[in-house]
Amino acid sequence: MKSKSLITVLMLTLPLTGLTQSPGTKLWEFTAGGGIGSSPAIAVDGSIYFGSDAKKLYALDPDGTKKWEFTVGAEIRSAPAIAPDGTLYFGADDNKLYAVNADGTARWSFPAGGTVDTSPALGTNGTIYFSSGGGNLYALSPGGTKLWEFNAGVTFRCSPVVGPDGTIYAGSNDKVLYAIRPDGTQKWSVGFNALVAGLAIGADGAIYTTTGFGEARLYAINPDGTTRWSFQAGSYIFGSPAVGSDGTIYFGCFDQNLYAVNPDGSQKWKFAVGDSIESTPAIASDGSVYFGCNDQKLYALNSAGTKLWEFAAGGAVVCSPVIREDGSVCIGAFNSKFYAVAGSSGLAEGAWPMFHRDPHHTGNSGLALPPHVRLTSPTNGAVFFPGQPISITAAAAAFGTTISQVNFFQGANLIGTATNPPYSLTWSNAPVGSYTLTARATDALGGASTSAPVAISVATRLAINLTSPTNGSEIFLPTNLTLTAEVSDPDATVTKVEFFASTNKLGEATAAPYDFVWTNPPAGPHVLTAKATDTLGGAETSGPINVTLYATNAVVARNDAYVTAEDTPLNVAAPGVLANDTNRNPTPASAVLVSGVAHGDLNLNADGSFFYTPGTNYNGTDSFNYQAVSGSVTSAPATVQVVVTPVNDAPVAQAATITLNEDTQASFNL
Repeated sequence: MKSKSLITVLMLTLPLTGLTQSPGTKLWEFTAGGGIGSSPAIAVDGSIYFGSDAKKLYALDPDGTKKWEFTVGAEIRSAPAIAPDGTLYFGADDNKLYAVNADGTARWSFPAGGTVDTSPALGTNGTIYFSSGGGNLYALSPGGTKLWEFNAGVTFRCSPVVGPDGTIYAGSNDKVLYAIRPDGTQKWSVGFNALVAGLAIGADGAIYTTTGFGEARLYAINPDGTTRWSFQAGSYIFGSPAVGSDGTIYFGCFDQNLYAVNPDGSQKWKFAVGDSIESTPAIASDGSVYFGCNDQKLYALNSAGTKLWEFAAGGAVVCSPVIREDGSVCIGAFNSKFYAVAGSSGLAEGAWPMFHRDPHHTGNSGLALPPHVRLTSPTNGAVFFPGQPISITAAAAAFGTTISQVNFFQGANLIGTATNPPYSLTWSNAPVGSYTLTARATDALGGASTSAPVAISVATRLAINLTSPTNGSEIFLPTNLTLTAEVSDPDATVTKVEFFASTNKLGEATAAPYDFVWTNPPAGPHVLTAKATDTLGGAETSGPINVTLYATNAVVARNDAYVTAEDTPLNVAAPGVLANDTNRNPTPASAVLVSGVAHGDLNLNADGSFFYTPGTNYNGTDSFNYQAVSGSVTSAPATVQVVVTPVNDAPVAQAATITLNEDTQASFNL
């Protein structure tokens, strides 16, 4: 893998998909047509771009769905760079640099005279800088015209980068780091004892340089070409360094260690893995360090060098990870798999926290980038109903500055503004209709970007009722039961009506009238419902209908209620409690007592008549249970209530005798 480079970035993150899952959890995967050695780039709208050995550049939506693919003449190891207008620049081993529009159509290609498996850098004026295996460093206009070329005589091993003053830095296999002015003339050069593998630029303009076979050092080179310090690694280095927000420099090595080096050149720590490391680390805002390894894993370490988690990719990971605005990490592997893995926070604010500085892979420490913004809710195609609040949330990230505000729009109409993360608001009382939502993020430097649109609709709520059978129906078998539903849906077309008995789907109807015949239903109580679905994705379920299906020879005892006055016996003549019962047998039914009354005396006769005497002075509700029996068939128990109403009892005078002396007063109560 050819070396890679990185620049100064600040990303503000929201607690979205990548942060709501446990770190290290796979969010999704995409299968490409060949091994992936090209480091992914992320566009303003969240689109993901990377190349593969299948001679294709892939474009994915943020959810991992393929948008398009662009085929070239050879494998692609070059990481694409994304210009402010969305144009993608990348090289291939067919000796060309390609410019492709954001929709996947070709713009132009440039013959480079050698393989282009390094990654281009972008100038502040739109110039594209790239190196080739033919020994040339090229400068092209955005239209593909050659502005100049610088010849080193041997292959350029690492991807060029651009300093804050516009100086282009490139290293070659002649063991030299070149500093080239924007006009193509050489500013200075520094020689080493090994080829230049990768470059990164620090906050103070220092050029951090890794070297490969024969030396295996990390150098800090001042902008004037003098050496500040060097650090000896355990083996040769093939990847580019990354720089954290505290100035720590991170790089991987063929000695199977990831190194963290302090800004003064001393070792901070190192972490051992199971194979060599060609991947450039990506640094998160919480200090997490992500990198791939030839042992087929993506690693996550904390800022102290302790492993947080690892993800098994199933193939060697030589490309460099990218951290998205929602904190998730994207990476490809040589098993043709591309993954999105949950992370813990967004990209760090640092001089060069990832390969080629930023998710656009500009490779330019002085280039101002627009903020990233992406609507994360609602989802495209979501349906809401009148009065339902609509929660709108965006992920936004700024580079080298901060997000000042995120405006939310419905078409051209402003819904509202959020100034602090999480960038979210609630749209209340949206009228019925179809809407296109966008979010526009503005950073503190005045840069602004608009998200990809999300289409939603507010529809009149779908209504459905089961009209047949009626609630409480008692039906005797054998029979085929017809279920009928009425549906109202003013804003869409009903696609189907499903009929259920409890949770068991019985069948469905796709056109009016919405009927379904339940053939040979089983005996017993059933709860019936119907569910309607429409073309907007709306779905509603009817209220439940309770029916009871009885066997052919069923005997059904039904509840009864009677009233008598306090201290007054109740005499009910035949057929009494059997009067409202159903008997499908030829044998007459008999009433059999199951449990008697609690507040009096009861005599229940087989013909259904009964005599009830309430307890003395009792009033209230008494009850007894019985079953109807016909031959060998016995009904379920039924309850008979007897309401005893209170009565005002007549007063009773009791005789009393008082004895007292003559002329003596007495008092007493009646």
